[in-house]
Amino acid sequence: SGDELLKCGLVFKPPTLLLLYRRGGLLGVVRKRSVRLGAHLSAAEAEAKNGDAGANSTGAIAERLKQDKRHGDLICQLSQLQLERLLSILRDVTVNGLSKEQSLDKQRQMEQIDPLEDLNKVDEETLQRKKAAMQEQFEKHQLKPGDPGYIYDKEVDFSADAGTVEHCEWDSEDDQSGF
Repeated sequence: SGDELLKCGLVFKPPTLLLLYRRGGLLGVVRKRSVRLGAHLSAAEAEAKNGDAGANSTGAIAERLKQDKRHGDLICQLSQLQLERLLSILRDVTVNGLSKEQSLDKQRQMEQIDPLEDLNKVDEETLQRKKAAMQEQFEKHQLKPGDPGYIYDKEVDFSADAGTVEHCEWDSEDDQSGF
């Protein structure tokens, strides 16, 4: 549609997603669109009551918003992680009674990646948020052809960095398995 999303935000009463966008390229007019979320949230709650347990998750609501005929083209420009973060903040403040600051702290903690954390023990929503955060970090740091510093078929010798090399039975050259 030629609309470029510039900023997004939330209004808590009534639950609304604000989208600031530019229509018509760099010299186009900046506009604001308010997307009322009450109907989307109510539909998700109704589906959850009817037995669809995942319908009320932030991921399911985010997908429903992206498929919206009127606003989907702008909402699709948000990353899945950002949209789920906004919906989680909205739910925390309006439904769970947390303050905005408490919800933001909770979101930071949910998206913080700790290499020692056992992700097998977290709930599904936390797992999906952590995976999305890792994917976003990967895409931010990924070098693609044409990027400065990109090297095709780069080889790195990690043994020089380690100082001491640990030897294990499974990676020895004397493979007895017959493969």
